[in-house]
Amino acid sequence: MSEASLEPRINLNIGKNETKIIVMGFAGVVFSQIIQAAGNEMDEAIAKHLRVKHHLLIGKRTSEALKIELGSATPLDRQLTAQVRGQDSITHELKMVSVTDEDIYEALADVVNTIINAVLAAVKHIPAEFSDAIMGGGIVLQGGGGQLRNMDQRLLNATGMIVKRT
Repeated sequence: MSEASLEPRINLNIGKNETKIIVMGFAGVVFSQIIQAAGNEMDEAIAKHLRVKHHLLIGKRTSEALKIELGSATPLDRQLTAQVRGQDSITHELKMVSVTDEDIYEALADVVNTIINAVLAAVKHIPAEFSDAIMGGGIVLQGGGGQLRNMDQRLLNATGMIVKRT
């Protein structure tokens, strides 16, 4: 086992179906939690947002592509847009709409907030004797959902802990 794997830290793995939060101390797991806010929920939130805001029905692959192309855990400095094809939810005709990063940010807000709040709750379970070491080890961000643009910055802002992507 490498020395880095023994360093106290928070492992945050945002997968497809679930997010795993594991607080690691010197001797192993101090606290762990699994929540259902993850990649699939992000994709579903995007589809729902477009259905409500633009009356556009899209599939899972399109939702995931939008998450990758336009998604962010924080507002972006410069606007990104994409043309999205789908079915009008009222007329059932095919149509194309312009979607912005702001649309996707809004769609993802609840899921991202759930993940951030779960990490903040996990931090409260850190024993005092590990707090300095865990703050130094930071958060190790893993999984496909962890690749969401600016998720590392959002975690840093919320926790004050350094964030490392793997």
